[in-house]
Amino acid sequence: MEMNKKELFRLIRESQSMEVDEMAQLQTRKGKPIGKRVIIKYQNKVYIGWKDEVSVKQKPIEGAVVIGWMINEEPVLFTNGNEIAEFIRENPEEYQALKEKYGANLRWTNKKATNYQPRPTEPIKTQPVPDVEGGEEKSFNVAYVPTGAKQSEQETIKRIFNPIIEAEFGDTSEGKRFTQVLAKRSIPEIKAVDRPYLDKYTPTWTNDRIEFRAHTYNSYKSAEDFLKSVLARIKGVETPEMSTYYLARQFNKVYRNWEEDKKNQERYLGKTPKYELDALGLSQIKLDVSLKMVFEITGEKRGDTFIWKISMRNKFGRKSPEEYSINTRLKDVDYSVQLKEGGILDDRSVGVTKTVQLDPEEPVNEQKTIMSQLPVQLGLKEAIKDFKNLIESISPNSALRIANIRQYDVKKGLDESKTNFLFNKLMKKFKK
Repeated sequence: MEMNKKELFRLIRESQSMEVDEMAQLQTRKGKPIGKRVIIKYQNKVYIGWKDEVSVKQKPIEGAVVIGWMINEEPVLFTNGNEIAEFIRENPEEYQALKEKYGANLRWTNKKATNYQPRPTEPIKTQPVPDVEGGEEKSFNVAYVPTGAKQSEQETIKRIFNPIIEAEFGDTSEGKRFTQVLAKRSIPEIKAVDRPYLDKYTPTWTNDRIEFRAHTYNSYKSAEDFLKSVLARIKGVETPEMSTYYLARQFNKVYRNWEEDKKNQERYLGKTPKYELDALGLSQIKLDVSLKMVFEITGEKRGDTFIWKISMRNKFGRKSPEEYSINTRLKDVDYSVQLKEGGILDDRSVGVTKTVQLDPEEPVNEQKTIMSQLPVQLGLKEAIKDFKNLIESISPNSALRIANIRQYDVKKGLDESKTNFLFNKLMKKFKK
């Protein structure tokens, strides 16, 4: 039924004048009520929500503490069994900031503040803070209420796909082991479960095709630091400091994407006023060398087969201290890969392919998706295993190819013959 303009305005007016009890029940997503955001204190400031500055994977960073939750967009302080007066004494600046912003809507409960959304079966009873007029007691019913809505095809696929990725590349014993394998070869870590590092614009989650993509940067202050890091990793000793980060606007399809060497440019515009992030993605620290890693997993249904492809592409760029930016941008890295069956593979992208046979009698739909089939799950795990074996076959010495110091990479006046002599000596020392 097509809605005219008059009818639309009528609905808007009714929704604005409607009492809270008349409104639709709080929607749910992934089994958790929407409308609850964490309240965190960090360095005498208050943050609403899991901001990157104070959290990693929805857990507070060191020094950050959860002090409450926004429930139905109303702030509730959790005092951990204490009275509100003690909370105020311990958090005077944070309390004052919240009181000034929310006034009589600021309430408190003596329940324990946790890193997880509160979902007790009984309503949360709150009281108004003592020094604000107009406040009143209020109970919040935050128990989960099933909606009865079916999961979408995308959601059903991701619920099976994501745990496999997290087990292989996340904060697990296997994920940490493989991160060390990558570090040994000077390859940036695969941050496959950290949202800022993921491509949220182009992935596909259908029964015909699955696409997953992530990227990570490792940057160094100078070409000398990068060479020292490569050598230190080969020898298994402590490496010089480097910067690991993601760069925004690398995958979006709406706005112009940022240059890959954004943080290598010789300019800085300070912090953004609201979130105090680096303006325009520029870096306050001088970074002359960058490695960018793009990790991709694709799955495609072809007839009665499903084909998994896993690939990694590494790009490298550097500049001299006097240059404004990496003029040639980042270039693809060629790695020498010693294959188990013998031979050398030189390729700008390293990857594997795994084909699995599907059961033509097995139904595929929104609820019983392609990822529900055991052969597809096992095929993904086997492809990941083959990919990891391929990466482990890369010689750690391969990074020395791009770590060679040129005269203009370092301080002016350095004798180029000495630089070449040093590099050739190091190459002979570490060459297999």
